[in-house]
Amino acid sequence: MEVSGRGKVFMFTFIHQERDPSQRLREPGVAAAVELVEQGGLRYLARIVNCPTSQITLDMPVRLTWIERDGRKGPAFEPARAGEV
Repeated sequence: MEVSGRGKVFMFTFIHQERDPSQRLREPGVAAAVELVEQGGLRYLARIVNCPTSQITLDMPVRLTWIERDGRKGPAFEPARAGEV
């Protein structure tokens, strides 16, 4: 079933290790379980982007976005604008 891509941060963690040893980690990456609005308990694990790490909070409204890394697109979440969630 297709979902809207809207949700709220259920939980999150900071990742301090870069997967590619040849790359320097500029700042911690953030992975979050996002609870989608379509159903309580329906969660998707993805990165949080376009948001300073100090501003990420539990229950923060987010929306789906797509990021490219190493030539591949993948899902991520970014803060939602007012009224989107």
